Amino acid sequence: MRLFCSAGQPSVRILHTFVVAHDVDQVRIKEIALRIPHSLGDGVRRFGTDSGPVVETQRPDARLAHRDPSHWTISAGTEAVATGAHSPGWGAALSPDRRRGLLVAVRNFWEEAPKALTMGGREARVSLWHGDNDERLSFRRYSPVLQREEYEGIYSDGLGVAKTTEIHLSFWSGEDGGDSVAAAADALLKPLHVRVPPAWYDRCEVAGGGLAPADAASHPREEQMMAELLAWMERHV
Repeated sequence: MRLFCSAGQPSVRILHTFVVAHDVDQVRIKEIALRIPHSLGDGVRRFGTDSGPVVETQRPDARLAHRDPSHWTISAGTEAVATGAHSPGWGAALSPDRRRGLLVAVRNFWEEAPKALTMGGREARVSLWHGDNDERLSFRRYSPVLQREEYEGIYSDGLGVAKTTEIHLSFWSGEDGGDSVAAAADALLKPLHVRVPPAWYDRCEVAGGGLAPADAASHPREEQMMAELLAWMERHV
């Protein structure tokens, strides 16, 4: 796990990497989670949504869960508080007087479902993989039978596989936060990106030259093929 902190900033960026190093034939995983203790107590809990205002509840056991990439549920105990399609993946815990708070934001939350975020009274729990009921995560090979006509990658197990998840923590005190909590979460989950025109790369030859920028006027057929390929990758990859 790698932690990134900046002087004067009340936030921490976490890169958590899970590596499969166990006996994949014997071990089944119920949950991969990161527990973050806090002392905020049983105050207000807030969660971001993709369908309108922030969801707020007084229940200290509130949880946001993405069972699959197209459906999320915010629940308190056994009661469903709200549902939707694509959650932005953040939750906040406030102290009873609403003067202190902790924001937890997980990038690619719905894209990497199943995930869950529980904002408890004494800890925040980020479930990087969470199975419901008796579901378990297995990295064993699909069949113990060696099929020599297949390539090794087809029948090999998941030993050595690694997955990194990016998590952001942000702390505040002295104010409720209100809409600024949602704005802070949005800034953490959607960092600034700088895009340089391809023609600049071509002129500078930073990649050795030969990177021609898009030119639909000179190469309409080729540019149409590239546009369709990129559109397909955006929808499926």
